[in-house]
Amino acid sequence: MQRFLNLLRQETYPNKESFRRMLMESDQAKEESYAVSTKTIGREIDFMRDEYKAPIYYDDSELGYYLTDPTWQLPFQTPDQEEFFTDLFALRIANKTIPAPLRETLECLEEVQQAALAGSPDDLQAMESLISKDPRIPEIAPEIYKAVLTAWQESRPMTIHYRGAGGHKSERQVDAHALYLGNDSWYIHAYCHKAEGFRSFALHRISKAEISDGFFKKDLKVINKIKMGSPFSYKTIDNAEVIASPQVAQLIAERDWFPGQVNEWREDGSLCVRYTKVAEDILISWVLGYGGELQLITPPSAVDKLKEKLKKLQKIH
Repeated sequence: MQRFLNLLRQETYPNKESFRRMLMESDQAKEESYAVSTKTIGREIDFMRDEYKAPIYYDDSELGYYLTDPTWQLPFQTPDQEEFFTDLFALRIANKTIPAPLRETLECLEEVQQAALAGSPDDLQAMESLISKDPRIPEIAPEIYKAVLTAWQESRPMTIHYRGAGGHKSERQVDAHALYLGNDSWYIHAYCHKAEGFRSFALHRISKAEISDGFFKKDLKVINKIKMGSPFSYKTIDNAEVIASPQVAQLIAERDWFPGQVNEWREDGSLCVRYTKVAEDILISWVLGYGGELQLITPPSAVDKLKEKLKKLQKIH
């Protein structure tokens, strides 16, 4: 049924009869014969729905099936010993960043993985030395996270009571297409029917969440956009250049702080980093965060904005 799922992700809306014909034509081309009836295909679809909770639904207007979540996958096979260790590593990291309501589930999964590694005490001992602390992530009310997680997983619309960063409260009907961790907080990137467009909502600012009737289809393009870049709408600047002092140059060079980073070492041990396009406010905050070890060189408009922020800081401190 993997071929059937691939057709669903391509939004070709196959039905039982069209899929049966496709299999038959494929068999003829390969000079093979694996006759499959529409009843068999129907049973397989029902099995995926019942056993694996596959989000497969029938569209009467398209006369075919589709996935409400294009990213859904069939469960993987049992991993080997090395994969168990890798999974346990991921669980240990996730347990520090995942919202509190889901941590109990992760701890249960971790116990299963540890049992699978029972014959490898060295691996378990190494895992105990893995320490991850991040107190910056706000806590989320269990009932809020449960409702949001269910709505996101099942592609169900929901009504939320939301408090914006400025304190303004509103009620909104939203369709959560993506759930992600960004800026030290958990967000949903959702289509907001009130704003008639996509917006990001911080889970810790949702005071009430109720799942509504019906379903929506996740937009794979929107999901991929989240994966490739930031979902936030920041003003961007072109051809930014920052000089890192010798004291922090190696630290800055060790990772790409923003997409498209180009590093150029200088004779005095400092580092020049360049970005073709970058969010202005985030870049300025990054420069300020290093307390004088980073110097913003270009563009002039961003330098002026940085100076204004410095004047404001000096005035209030």
